[in-house]
Amino acid sequence: MTSNTIVDRTKELLATPATRLALDDHVTAVLRRTLDALSADTFSVAGNEGEQDFTVRVTAYDAAVADLRSIVVLLARWGDRDAALLLEKVFARLVDRANRDHGGSVVWLRLAWYPTASILYAAGIAAL
Repeated sequence: MTSNTIVDRTKELLATPATRLALDDHVTAVLRRTLDALSADTFSVAGNEGEQDFTVRVTAYDAAVADLRSIVVLLARWGDRDAALLLEKVFARLVDRANRDHGGSVVWLRLAWYPTASILYAAGIAAL
């Protein structure tokens, strides 16, 4: 699915309470893909960090969470109580992923929180 298709599908599912189960399935599927994209294989916390590596990693994190961030923004702006439960699930899983590593480069360990923080920030702005 392209980003536009994901956004359109989310809007469609948010429009009516009758599609809440499908919305949950949709959000869960995108969340799983995002968590897979944030895997330790892709974002290892071992090794040395450099300024160029840092910039590359932040850009890669942004790309990995782009679809999920778009969904979270829509849920935060247009969602109801059921959507709030979906947001809770999304953030719980993202926090679990950020907490998975306990050893490695301190810079990479701290930067692992960036995807969660960027999505939370976007959700907060959208909810205003």
